[in-house]
Amino acid sequence: MLSYHHRFKLGALELTALSSSRIVPTSPVLCLHGWLDNAASFIPLARVLPSQSLLALEFPGHGHSTHRGVDAHYYFFDWVQDLVRLCRQQQWQQLTMIGHSMGGMVATALAASFPELVKQLVLIDTLGFVVADETTAAKQLRLGVESRLRADSRASPRYPNLQAAAQARLRQSDFSLQEAMLLAERGCIEEAEGWRWRADMRLKQ
Repeated sequence: MLSYHHRFKLGALELTALSSSRIVPTSPVLCLHGWLDNAASFIPLARVLPSQSLLALEFPGHGHSTHRGVDAHYYFFDWVQDLVRLCRQQQWQQLTMIGHSMGGMVATALAASFPELVKQLVLIDTLGFVVADETTAAKQLRLGVESRLRADSRASPRYPNLQAAAQARLRQSDFSLQEAMLLAERGCIEEAEGWRWRADMRLKQ
């Protein structure tokens, strides 16, 4: 079970993780979640692999990890750099990595560019990088910039309870309400206006 909370300081960033060990293992099985998810994605896996030293990391802007600075954005390959910094800080080498969806894409890029860090790669619902035809590059750039400009004034949605937040997450995925509740319990915070997801809204740009 992922019962233990860990924090890793990487400069201005603080990455959080759930682990099956009280002490950070010297060579953990590193689990990387999908887009807009968090470490709770791997709770069901931990239940069926009780003998494994799983460490479910949360990317910047996700779960309890800090958001990037106000002038920063979420570029895909920055997540690769975050992992390299973490592995070097912890002196991890030749890890087994389990990546789901976006986490699998990040793990694949890491394994290709820093093979000394990855011994085994397990990919769940990951097909490779999402790319578009080069003829759409200018249109994609325009849509990206417009998305950022609109987001400057967009507030994070509020929900009356955790189940409503989980139902909203279901509309973006194909898993069960029970699984969505795991993500909501880990990934939401209650405020005066209601419940909201902790994730940085800029992830949607």
